[in-house]
Amino acid sequence: MATAEFPSSDKAEIRVADAAVKAITATWNANTTETNAEPIGTGDGISLGFDPVENSAYVWTDDPDGRFTSRASRSKLAGTVEEAVCRKLMEESNNNRIWNHTRWAVAVYDTYTNGRQFIGSGTCTS
Repeated sequence: MATAEFPSSDKAEIRVADAAVKAITATWNANTTETNAEPIGTGDGISLGFDPVENSAYVWTDDPDGRFTSRASRSKLAGTVEEAVCRKLMEESNNNRIWNHTRWAVAVYDTYTNGRQFIGSGTCTS
């Protein structure tokens, strides 16, 4: 996770990270009428970075509004991240043969521990 927080200079990583964060927001917001969840936006502090050693995309939020404190909201966020991030990682993999990021993880700031708590992870398949 610490490695993923360092800004990348790789143009593909920057492009995919930007697209993935936008996809997370769009995927979450597309289902808000069904889930009765509040829409999310740029103020919700969702970030994405890559760890080249683990070939992973790490998504995290410091959850400034306490939106992801319940088990249900964290589960929904993990599902949203898996759907959106895997879609973007696999798109890049299909277009860039040297792209090797296939894993993902998501963490949310936890007020009780005063740190981030991992709430989901997995491997993307095409």
